[in-house]
Amino acid sequence: MLEPRDRPFFAILVVIALLLACVTFSLSFAESPGQPQNQNRQDNAQTVSPPQQPQPESFWVRTVDEPINLFTGVLALLTIALVGASIWQGRLTKKAVGISERALVDLERPYVFFQDTECRNPEAFDVTGHKTFTVIFKNYGKTPAILVSRRLACDLLKEPPDPLSIRELFMPSGSVIGADVEYPRGKVLVSETDDNAWRSGKGAIYLYGEIKYRDVFNKTHRTWFCREFNGWQFVLREIVGERFNGHE
Repeated sequence: MLEPRDRPFFAILVVIALLLACVTFSLSFAESPGQPQNQNRQDNAQTVSPPQQPQPESFWVRTVDEPINLFTGVLALLTIALVGASIWQGRLTKKAVGISERALVDLERPYVFFQDTECRNPEAFDVTGHKTFTVIFKNYGKTPAILVSRRLACDLLKEPPDPLSIRELFMPSGSVIGADVEYPRGKVLVSETDDNAWRSGKGAIYLYGEIKYRDVFNKTHRTWFCREFNGWQFVLREIVGERFNGHE
């Protein structure tokens, strides 16, 4: 079954084949000798009979009498068909290679996700009145992830925030997360003031952000996330939807 974009191309091939066939037949017939005129010349003294006009021959008669014409036309058609089939096969091969390449990239690419947070003393605030949480990402893929940028924030809000609403921080060159390796590099603070507000029902404390990275094929991917504080750590709860959590 031809794809819509290939149909005009093959229609042009068919027209070219028909034109070549017509030109071939015309040239062959033009060069073919006609029937000799039957003129009976006995001697100079005898009366010369009027020459007989050659009878016109039909297309099929001349084709049967001179098979080279039919052979040439069929050969032209087969040549055009062979060229069209070769080009079509080349396109199919290119498409199959593209599908295989995408499958290989998806299979071997890195997959970086938010994994967890870690706090040395989640039960108490430090002398500045904060709890410090280390944000841990992990590459679940089979190849290294070359980091491009990161967004990360922790705020007391009335509703889940958009992970892309905060400033993007570009990573230094050479930042890499190996395959099946954790990346505990981000830090966020939960203040005692926000914690008290959360406990009194004035909002929720959200950890949200995005991490962007490249694979070994130089294709860019990203993962965005949003988690809610439960007093000890940040969990998913009921924050669902591609706007708040997803990857590509």
